Amino acid sequence: MVIGLVSTLPSVGFGQQFDTNYLGGLVFSGNHKFPISPYKTKDGDKLKEKTKLLLTNEKQINLKGNYSISFKTAFWYNFSHGSIFRISNKHYSIKFLFDHHPDSSNINLSLAFNNESTPVTFRFKRSEIYDGKWFECQFDIDEFKGIIKGKINGVSKEFKTKSFYWQEGSDIAFGAEGITKDCAPMILKDLGISIDGKLEHHYLFTEMEGNTAYDSEGNLDALVTNHEWLINQHYFPHEKDSFYVNSTAIPAFSLHKTQNELIIKLADTIKIYDLSFHTFSYIPIDPILNNNLPVESFLNTENWDSSSFVKEDKRNKLRYFLHKYGGKDSTLIKISFVRIPTLTAPQYNDLYENSTTRIHQRNKTIIQWSFTGFGIMILLFFGYFGKLTMKRRREFWAKEREDFERQIIIKDYSKTNYISIFGKFKIVDKDGVNHAEKLSPKLEELLAMIVFYNVTDKNSQTKGVNFKLLQEIFWYNIKSENIKNNRNVVFARIRKVLEEFNGLTLSVRKNEVSLDCSREISNKVEEYLKLVDFLNLPETSQDETAFASFAGIVSEGVALNDLHSEWAESTRSILRSKVIHFLGKYIDILFKKSDYKSCIKIADIAFIHDPLHEITLKYKIRAHVLLGENSFAEDYYKLFCERYYQMYKEEFPFEYEELLED
Repeated sequence: MVIGLVSTLPSVGFGQQFDTNYLGGLVFSGNHKFPISPYKTKDGDKLKEKTKLLLTNEKQINLKGNYSISFKTAFWYNFSHGSIFRISNKHYSIKFLFDHHPDSSNINLSLAFNNESTPVTFRFKRSEIYDGKWFECQFDIDEFKGIIKGKINGVSKEFKTKSFYWQEGSDIAFGAEGITKDCAPMILKDLGISIDGKLEHHYLFTEMEGNTAYDSEGNLDALVTNHEWLINQHYFPHEKDSFYVNSTAIPAFSLHKTQNELIIKLADTIKIYDLSFHTFSYIPIDPILNNNLPVESFLNTENWDSSSFVKEDKRNKLRYFLHKYGGKDSTLIKISFVRIPTLTAPQYNDLYENSTTRIHQRNKTIIQWSFTGFGIMILLFFGYFGKLTMKRRREFWAKEREDFERQIIIKDYSKTNYISIFGKFKIVDKDGVNHAEKLSPKLEELLAMIVFYNVTDKNSQTKGVNFKLLQEIFWYNIKSENIKNNRNVVFARIRKVLEEFNGLTLSVRKNEVSLDCSREISNKVEEYLKLVDFLNLPETSQDETAFASFAGIVSEGVALNDLHSEWAESTRSILRSKVIHFLGKYIDILFKKSDYKSCIKIADIAFIHDPLHEITLKYKIRAHVLLGENSFAEDYYKLFCERYYQMYKEEFPFEYEELLED
């Protein structure tokens, strides 16, 4: 097929007809580490690396004295001061800021000229700013007349000063700014730069990978770092928040049908968590009223009795996934989301193959990549190292299993000092700091590759990843004569980040690189691979201790969920298949033992990796029924059918009664 030089993308149908501009956008990091919360105000809660979009990375732009900048933006949380955009040169600077005081109910979107405030300030109630509320922004600048006009959602403000005409180049940047690099927690769409009334540069943000935002109108491609492409949030679930509900008694949970509220009834208090704003409110319960919920709290709510819940937010076009994990004296609540409309796998793959980045790569013939060849190479790699390490892993696990309790269904791993690729790539130290978050997306991907392909021998010596393999899957678009220099640079950057983590060393040898870790650091990636080999052996294929460890590792979430390259997608697909296979075997073992409660717990983990897995659904429903929880089974079946229809636009082919049959 011949690919022509193009700058726009084809329309893709999703039940309704719209083009990829509808889905496109650029997500900025804001200032806070996950979980995002207005109650976390310490320096350790702040990100060190934040999103920056630099339009003038390669060259400055001559704005010729009369220009305008327009864009559409939303703020995915509302308690973070930061820069929206900056225009600067040797003569003047214009800054547009997300400005607020934590104790104020108001937020200002304010423009500063040469670091002085101006009348171009737009005040909003804090409750008016949330993910899903969009602002149409336009700023017209006349340097000759000294006039700056700002307009947001039809409301205009104006600032006048003396002429500030500048005849040379200027820089334009969005996001991280200043000494503290504060970044507004925004989503940016449809950015246009017009000069003398003519649209000269236009950014649609229909990319799905990489660090380049392509200019569809001119030749001013922009550099973006520490970001996320919005289209991916229409397919991949993303973490939104997590928190603990401390209570020795089991709390009662419900969700408001029309408001974005999670209602938590405790012994003496009702906590109301707002999904839009990440905030809590409290209603004390009067013991004289026999500890009952106020009548109004029952109105228009739906009980949350199962381990998970899906809530549709049609107003803001978000779908929330809530999960709860019970503990001895607390319940962990984890919340993730996808954007509506959600994409099916074929739709996402079609968008990906026709995304702006992929088209530019093909047009420039930067990449000559064979996915089939890549798949064969991966299989050969696994085959070789599988033979090399099978015996070693069998010996390792035979020793390890002595340390486990048979009655544990899901092993509870330490939340510190570990390496994992499940949920997202994590390198967490003894203080709970994830050092992987300090890396750029590309460096994070490279280190994830190194961790994934590391091999440890029986003497605890790490055999590294061959440079040839990394050249095939990471440096494939760099000329061979430039790879060594690039390799040295990126390894130095990774070492710089890891130097704060005692016990971790990036070791570079003649033809390979490895991540060496001390015995105190739990390498869940390596343990996962050993478990897969161990559970594949006929004599150990029913070992419940190994299954409990396997479930504990994969319960963190989908593998490499924060990476979206071709390698990450391929690896994630392979791992997802393995996870579902082994969790299915574990569920079957528990079901045959009549341990139906544990069966449901493992099924919930499996649904994290494949929410529409039919066999898992059958086990979960039958387990609920056998426990006498018929209403739970029926409700979950209805929820599954809704998800199935949303994904495939067709009815689920099995009736409820069919799933109860042997």
